[in-house]
Amino acid sequence: MDRRLNYKDFDSIKDTFILEAINQGECTLSGDNRKGNKSSEKLFKIWRAVKGGEYPGARLVDELISHHEMNVRCWICAIALDINYRTDEAEAVLKAISDLKRRGSLVSTPK
Repeated sequence: MDRRLNYKDFDSIKDTFILEAINQGECTLSGDNRKGNKSSEKLFKIWRAVKGGEYPGARLVDELISHHEMNVRCWICAIALDINYRTDEAEAVLKAISDLKRRGSLVSTPK
């Protein structure tokens, strides 16, 4: 079985990333580990493809680092740090999310 992700265009990659990051976050909150793990695996496939140069990681970071959904920001910041791109901003975003979580807010931020 070919485990590579096949996308026709950048928007498909971005849309899948957003969908799976949101789904993974919701599953974490609801306790649906099975579904959440499937979303995580899809996100890790995109991450590995970015590291391997198959997908434009910098563009993905640029377009998603300020996304309104907290879990999208968490995942994209992890990728940004891993590919050493916009690291100061990624650290700041993750710190802001960490501060929210310390106040008890695990829900997505408003649009």
